[in-house]
Amino acid sequence: MLKSAEFPKLKLRQYAKVQDRETSEAKYWKSFSNTKEDLLQSSPNCIHFNPVDSSTYIVTGSTKVSLYDTLTDKVVRAYSRFNDDAFSGKFRKDGKLIVAGDKSANVKVFDVQSKALLREMKNHTAAVRSTTWASDGLRIFSGSDDKRALCWDLATESILWSSKANHSDYVRALDASPVSADVFVSGSYDHTVKMWDTRQREHSLPVHSMHLDHPVEYTMFTPSGTMLLTASGSEVRVYDIISGGKLLHTFNNHQKFVTSLCLDGTSSRVLSAGLDGHVKVYSLQTMQVVHGMKFGSPLVSMAMPADNKKLVVGFVNGTVMARSRRAEDSLLDLGTGHGITAGLLAQHAAQQQQNRHFKGAGMVHSYGNNAGSETASNAGSTLDDAAVQTERTARLQPYERLLKKFNYQAALDAALKTRNPVVVITVLEELCRRSGLSIALSGRDETSLEPIVSFSARYVNHPKYSRLVIQVVQKMLDLYASVLGHSDAIDELFTKLHKQVRAEVGFQRQILRVMGSLDGIISTATMPRNNASEPIGQNGDSLLLA
Repeated sequence: MLKSAEFPKLKLRQYAKVQDRETSEAKYWKSFSNTKEDLLQSSPNCIHFNPVDSSTYIVTGSTKVSLYDTLTDKVVRAYSRFNDDAFSGKFRKDGKLIVAGDKSANVKVFDVQSKALLREMKNHTAAVRSTTWASDGLRIFSGSDDKRALCWDLATESILWSSKANHSDYVRALDASPVSADVFVSGSYDHTVKMWDTRQREHSLPVHSMHLDHPVEYTMFTPSGTMLLTASGSEVRVYDIISGGKLLHTFNNHQKFVTSLCLDGTSSRVLSAGLDGHVKVYSLQTMQVVHGMKFGSPLVSMAMPADNKKLVVGFVNGTVMARSRRAEDSLLDLGTGHGITAGLLAQHAAQQQQNRHFKGAGMVHSYGNNAGSETASNAGSTLDDAAVQTERTARLQPYERLLKKFNYQAALDAALKTRNPVVVITVLEELCRRSGLSIALSGRDETSLEPIVSFSARYVNHPKYSRLVIQVVQKMLDLYASVLGHSDAIDELFTKLHKQVRAEVGFQRQILRVMGSLDGIISTATMPRNNASEPIGQNGDSLLLA
């Protein structure tokens, strides 16, 4: 009897690989994988990373602002001095203070470390949905459903400036200029974005005013302060502030409203999240979409840290999802000037290969001058050393062990349990080679027959697997045609199989009709033309027309 190591392992069926045109941009964004999910009591309306070291981030939702640790994605502390829903929690640029608005029309400032409520500013008459810090960190801007945008003095809690009567609907978006502590923009549901300078008198006209087609959900300056990004409806617009608010470009790649915008750490990519469950990535250099990510539910908030190692998104259903870049992909970077040399890449790959250990691998013993060392690499090998590696036993899969015992039915069942169509097809081909397909399919009851019929119904019209699956279906019909109608579950699966076959036959007929039409068009287009001129009469008229 053959030993387990001598039994030849099955070689999985190989199919032609589809040419993958994956760009470096796509590889970069696909290096982010889900690491943590947390469920809040309500939708997380704002996510903001600590601008100092990106070691923490805050999520505003329900009646609190939660501080998360970036490494573990766990809540470190919560700021819950709110009587109603909290909105728009933001770090100050030094990472020591947090500002947030609430549904009770208040603006509150917290100390990050002690959680102490330092300031509570009251003047709005409706919910404060948006807040932000001025670039000097000494003033706060707030926008409210009372249609006003206010500028507060942090030291005295007094109002320094107001935009009363300049918006005709809710103010839901704010952002402060990164280059001037006196300039900020406000976006409203009245379809306008207005830029203000607090050095002008109160109730004065805005410096610039941009009119959009939909309510404004988000506004954001670029770090240089020269461009402004807005989210309105399904559009993301880019404005040039230097030229007086000139519209540079409009991205219209979402199917539903865009709810959040953010910049990556290099400030060369803009990310937009929408209610269609998609995140789009745009390049500010080429003004083109460079990548897209699909999530399962509508998105309401999003943020990325300055080191580009994490992407945190918030869903309408209250879920907060953190995606982190894998450690082995940490060397990837965006654009030119941010990558690393090929030598470092090779060195990193060699180090990873050296540090890789395999479970069950044989030990490597060294003999000679460095005898007693467990590995030659650790002891510093010389010419007198000899490395002997023990033989590694091949590990058989469950279906391979059953094939070795000629238990064909159990082998097919074990392959079906893997839910891998390539494994199932490989085992079916091996059964056909051994003339054991009939043995594997016969003598089954309703429970054991159902996985095979379900697999056949799913892959009977798949181009890679259809040839073999059709043989399996024909064999099952020969074996079980006389007992059809005794089981509702099996009858339903065979009905589904019948519909799949009919749909495929109809599709093939349509293809044949199209091919016939194309053949006629191509034949007509390639027919040789008669260049001979028509006979002309004495008066110049064509004789064929006479």
